This record gives sequence, C-alpha cells and structure tokens, in this order.
Amino acid sequence: MYFHNMKVNYFIFFLMAFLTVSCDFLKEKLQEDLRSQLDTVIDYHHVDALPAFSFCKDLLDAEEQKNCFRNRLYQELSENLRTHTFAVSDTLSETVRVRLRIDSSGTSKLLSIASSERVKKELPVLDSLLRQSISNLPVVFPAIKRGIPVATVHEVPIFLHLD
Repeated sequence: MYFHNMKVNYFIFFLMAFLTVSCDFLKEKLQEDLRSQLDTVIDYHHVDALPAFSFCKDLLDAEEQKNCFRNRLYQELSENLRTHTFAVSDTLSETVRVRLRIDSSGTSKLLSIASSERVKKELPVLDSLLRQSISNLPVVFPAIKRGIPVATVHEVPIFLHLD
C-alpha cells in the first residue's frame, strides 16, 4: 500500500509540474500571437514619410521634408492661379481650402474645394483652374508606411486677395 501511495504521489507531482510548465508555455505562445497580430495593424493616419517632390526627397530631416512638400504644393497651386487675371466687383479677401489625394503611385487628384458662395459667384472658373493646377503638379513620391507606398489626403489653404 505504501508503494502504491508513493506512485500516486509521484504521478501527482509530475502532473502538477507538467501543468505548470504547459501553462507558462501556452501563456507565452498566446502573448506572442497577440504581439504578431498587433504588429500587422497599420495606422494609415500616421505615415513614416510624407509624400515628397523630387527636390524634397533628399532632405534628411523629416520636418524639413514635410515643410518642403507643403511649401512646394502651395507654391505650385498659387503660381498657376497668378497667371490668370480675375475681375471682382468688390475687394475679395477669403481663404479657399483645397483637399487633394496623393495615391500610392504618386498621382494627385482633387477631392474637394471649400469656398464661400461669394467666391463661387465672383470666380466661377476657380474650380477648373485648381483642378488643372493639381493635374499639372510635378512628380510626387507617395507617402511611405512600413516601407509600403500609401495614399494620403492633404488640405491646402489658399488665401485669395483681389481688389
């Protein structure tokens, strides 16, 4: 009988040791699976590198590259508008907001133009000029997220002051 109790005690000891090791193994495996799942979730609202024009691409500092892109985008749109003559009935000082999308291949597309009714009435050709300006943008390198080109949306405020 003593020998039988000893066998049972050893069996229980080994069973408990096995369960303890198994639980740790399973817990570690579940945490590893969870980490790998979380690692595959990509936040497209934050990118590793913003889109860039060719002359901004070589800048090393991310902030300089961002400013170069925004300034050049604003400059491209403004320069195209300056080549046209606009006539208004009274002084016009307003901001027009242009939303554009740069897709994963670097193609720019106008999404929307937010302007007041007065701007729409006084400058009916503004929409088509902005559309043309965006289609004539120089080559843009798309934004990068984890080494993959991704699409981004940008809003450009354009201040109009016409006498």
